[in-house]
Amino acid sequence: MVVVLTDEHKADLALLRELPPAALAEFAKIAVEFLRNGPNPKIYSGAAQKLEVSPSDVKGAVEALSFVFAECAKSNITELDFLDTLLVLAFPQEINEGLKNMYEKYKKEIRSILAELSFGLPHYDNISWRLDVQVASRTLNKQVEPIFTIKLETLEPEPRVQYLQTDIVNLKHIVAELERGLQEMKSAHCRRIIRNVK
Repeated sequence: MVVVLTDEHKADLALLRELPPAALAEFAKIAVEFLRNGPNPKIYSGAAQKLEVSPSDVKGAVEALSFVFAECAKSNITELDFLDTLLVLAFPQEINEGLKNMYEKYKKEIRSILAELSFGLPHYDNISWRLDVQVASRTLNKQVEPIFTIKLETLEPEPRVQYLQTDIVNLKHIVAELERGLQEMKSAHCRRIIRNVK
C-alpha cells in the first residue's frame, strides 16, 4: 500500500532534497516531536537559521514529513511500500534510504503516539433487562405503568456497567433510531465514507 501525497506535501518535502544526512536525521526527530508535542516555533527558527531558509519552509517540511511518517505507521506499511511512497518525490537514493531508516527507527514510537491520540470509545459487552410493572397503588386501582430497567455493560479501557430506566414509548423510539442508524450504514454514501476512512 502506498500513501498518496498531495501537491502541497510534495512542495513542502522538496526542502529535504538539499539536506545532508545529519540534518535529515534531525528533521525526522523534529517530525516525531511534532507528532508527540505539536509545533515548536523555536526549533523551526533555529533550524531555519542553520539552513538559511524561512521558518515557514521548515515548518511545512516538518509537518509534511510527520504526515508521511504518521500515515505510513498508521497503515503499518513495509519498507518497500515506504520507498514506493517516496518515489513520487524523486529524491536521490541516499535521501530515500535515510528516510527509510528513520521511519524504521521511529515506527514503533509513532504507532504508540497515534494509539495514545486515538479515542477510547466504549465497546458493547453485554446487555440485560428487566420489566417492572406497577399494576395498582393505594390511590389508583387499575393502573399499568411498565418500566424497563436495562443493565448495559461496556468495555472501555476498563469494564463499566450502566443502569438505564425507560418507559415503553422511549424504548420504542430508541429502537427505531438504532434501526434507522443500521439502515444508514448500508447506504452507498456511508460505505464510501467508511472505505475512505480505513
